[in-house]
Amino acid sequence: MSGSPLTPREIAEIGLTVAPTLYLAWHFYNLTAHSAQSWGLLMICVLAVENQWKKHRPWGTSIGDYRPSSDQGLISGSLIAPLTACSILWSNMSSETEFASSHLATLSISFALLANIFLVSSTNTIDVKRVIMAGLVVFRMCHQSGLAFWMIGPCLATFSMLYYITIAILRRSFTAGEAILASQLLSLACISSALAALPNPYNGIVLKWTATYIMLLALIPGMLAIGVLTNTVLIYSKSTYLDVVKVGNPSGALLASYRIWISLAFVAGAALTVLFGISPLVSARLNLNPFVWTVDFVFTKGGSTRINVLCYLAFTLLLGVSLTTRLFDSKKRANTNETNLKRKYFHFLAFVMFLPCYLVDPEFLHLAFSLATSIFILTEYARFFRLAPVGDFLHTYLSQFADARDTGPAILSHVYLLLGCAIPVWLAGGLTKYGFQGCLGIVALGVGDSLAAIIGQRHGRHRWPHSRKTVEGTAVFIVSVFLCWVVAVLLGVARRKDLLPALFSSVLGGKSALAALWGPYELYGKVDKVYSQEAYYRGDGFGTAQTWMNVVELAFQFGGIYLVVKKHPAGALVVATAQLMTFWKTVLYFLADILGGFDNTKQNDAWTFLSLYLIPNGMWLVFPGFISAKLGHELFKFFVDLSLTKKLN
Repeated sequence: MSGSPLTPREIAEIGLTVAPTLYLAWHFYNLTAHSAQSWGLLMICVLAVENQWKKHRPWGTSIGDYRPSSDQGLISGSLIAPLTACSILWSNMSSETEFASSHLATLSISFALLANIFLVSSTNTIDVKRVIMAGLVVFRMCHQSGLAFWMIGPCLATFSMLYYITIAILRRSFTAGEAILASQLLSLACISSALAALPNPYNGIVLKWTATYIMLLALIPGMLAIGVLTNTVLIYSKSTYLDVVKVGNPSGALLASYRIWISLAFVAGAALTVLFGISPLVSARLNLNPFVWTVDFVFTKGGSTRINVLCYLAFTLLLGVSLTTRLFDSKKRANTNETNLKRKYFHFLAFVMFLPCYLVDPEFLHLAFSLATSIFILTEYARFFRLAPVGDFLHTYLSQFADARDTGPAILSHVYLLLGCAIPVWLAGGLTKYGFQGCLGIVALGVGDSLAAIIGQRHGRHRWPHSRKTVEGTAVFIVSVFLCWVVAVLLGVARRKDLLPALFSSVLGGKSALAALWGPYELYGKVDKVYSQEAYYRGDGFGTAQTWMNVVELAFQFGGIYLVVKKHPAGALVVATAQLMTFWKTVLYFLADILGGFDNTKQNDAWTFLSLYLIPNGMWLVFPGFISAKLGHELFKFFVDLSLTKKLN
């Protein structure tokens, strides 16, 4: 299939995901113990960009199997999990968790390579050369990281199986990229659960075998296992419901009562699975019955604090849900704007519920998120398969929050919200300690996303190309999240030096999960010390002053471009002014370094000075200077012609 031009949205996606991935690949290439992973990251980038450009789709599937979307998100779906895993490895170098982090990164890269190999053109033919090259890279990564070779085959088979099962069961619920990402996360969770079930747990991809992490592996994969083991009962429940709703069915009342017995059969199957399957395995890891451990964890170890947190969660949840019945009429067919308002209401409710709990007791919230996710999965079982007597009510209640993205059989909006808040907390719990970055998901979704959607919907006037999102909404998101961090720093909740790195963090895991986004700036701070954190904290105002000048320049740049697009006569003058500001600011930058005896750059060798300092900064002289000269010449001609015209008149 021939490639089609990339949209601005796809180009931006490539820049935001491929650039930090390439930086990580370059970083790992210089490390003897992880050089193979750099080749894996590089190969994923090449394959993902090619597949996105040529609009490939997974082998053996059709476009109708995926949620309709102008962009199937292959690049972000392929790169987010490997980028997160490799960033965790980067942050855990020379620590006791480096071994497990390396295995986690190897598996994640292998999953992404396999997914991209199976992305094919309309001929539905797999490229053998891709398979051989990817196989060599995976073999080298396993050999270098020490990952047991007996694991890689079953792990890749698990990923492939879960991907196609996800597509088959949840048809049209995901784009191709979302399905790849969901299958990677699900595969890692299931593999970790299987390893935890071994008599001597293989600490291959698990960073820390903490009690809360063991409960996470028991609750979420365990709930999925319940669905698999009781699938016959669930399917029969759905079939019976369809018989009940048939018009004129004389046995409808009898079938309605019969549905209760089917639901009881499901409850019995779930209880047997928990008591005789999941509970013994968890007891072996905790050396204590999981139910006894949970009661002790909540009511004994935490003292009154955890009881208060539990009461707060219950109160805010009941209050928030009860308010929805007053604020929103579920019987009235809602339009798109009202549905969006409902969803953002729950985003803000999540912020109010979870942020105080995380600040007070993050370990308790870790367990609460695990339990809540398993309950949400159970709720979706009851809703979709219409388990009496709650299935019909849940379907009516949750359907009011569905939008165009919920085109498949499952309603996943509430699950996405919970996972967006929970994953950073889970990742923070697997690292050295809980930090304020663990609540990035709560802040970004609860404050940033809510305000961005509401302001963008009501006051947005300028939309991004090929997107319903507005420029105003994006600006509100950035400003609101930034202000949350400023408030946290002023209150002493977060450290000041974490403020800027946190802005570059991802919802998928905080600072350590996407440290690559901060990495390029950190590297440049070593090349030119005027931009280092040390200079900032000792009160050197040059970097801060230049930052404010950059803001002014950007305002002039975007304002000038806007005026040019609108064909305003002042557009060229504004753009020329911005270019002149950039040019002379760079001249001042070089003069300050030269007259200061190269005090901030003398630590570099010749190659580093040339490639990372002189050439990149010199571009800010060449291009703005050329543009300024060109526009200045045109403006000069314009004023000369205008003067001659006035004289002739």
